[in-house]
Amino acid sequence: MDAKVYFGKVHIIEWLEPGEPKTGLDLFGEVQPMGLMSKPVVESAYQPVTNRDEFLAYLRSIAAEFRITKQLPLLQIETHGIYLHDDKVPDGIGASLDNAILWPDLTQTLIPLNQLTGLRLLLMMASCAGLWGIKMAQPVDRAPFLAIIGPNRAVSVREVLAASIAFYRTIFNGASGDVAIKAMNAAVAPHPLTFGAYNAERLFRDVVEAFFATACVEPALSQRITSLFTKLVAKRFNDTGQVPTREELEQLRAFTRQHIEAHEDWFDNLREHFFFLDLVPENARRFPITIEDCRRFV
Repeated sequence: MDAKVYFGKVHIIEWLEPGEPKTGLDLFGEVQPMGLMSKPVVESAYQPVTNRDEFLAYLRSIAAEFRITKQLPLLQIETHGIYLHDDKVPDGIGASLDNAILWPDLTQTLIPLNQLTGLRLLLMMASCAGLWGIKMAQPVDRAPFLAIIGPNRAVSVREVLAASIAFYRTIFNGASGDVAIKAMNAAVAPHPLTFGAYNAERLFRDVVEAFFATACVEPALSQRITSLFTKLVAKRFNDTGQVPTREELEQLRAFTRQHIEAHEDWFDNLREHFFFLDLVPENARRFPITIEDCRRFV
């Protein structure tokens, strides 16, 4: 995928508790002049929200605006990571545990916006361990963004602001996304790396590659076949009230194996759905990932 970063408007969404530093407003003061001086001009917007409903409403308003302006949005979300189970891996974002949105719900709001852009939505997650927003990208669903950028650990207000300013300054100077990520880390502490980025193609490949490496080799493959075969036999009995004959069992077992091992069809359907190929045919050229790319290590 192209390492250049393309966007037409920066939307800085600040979702914090009263009394906390206005990191979104501070960043807006830095980014707006950069955008106005760039060629072409890139607009910026600052939007403070106080709760989940306001946050989701603003995301929907961005979609409505995009339908009119066609300015590709970059979402800069200034908030906190929300932890339910693991203090290192957040389960969502928000101002507090009682005022938050979890990844699955955020995913379903981002997908329609990403669909509108033709899978060009950029997400800057300025929250502690915000890079774990990668959990939103599941190949069985549509892609919720083109790329996500964020820290892989808890970060301070100073670190977030310094890294974000470095990112935009680098991008507006014409550098690639890879160079901008390096600038973010240099603005904080380059070792170990704090900020990273994942694009939709890499996420898709990594997840599917892991599936092939774990579920499509023995003994996992036979276990999957046996599990599905058992369910089909039970369904046949429930539907007919009769125990399947030996011939019917052999047919069911053959069907089960054929279905489980139809990796090419499964991959093609998954790729089409995740990358919106059915809605945006040109994405087939933008994301030329193949099944061989995903099972080369199996």
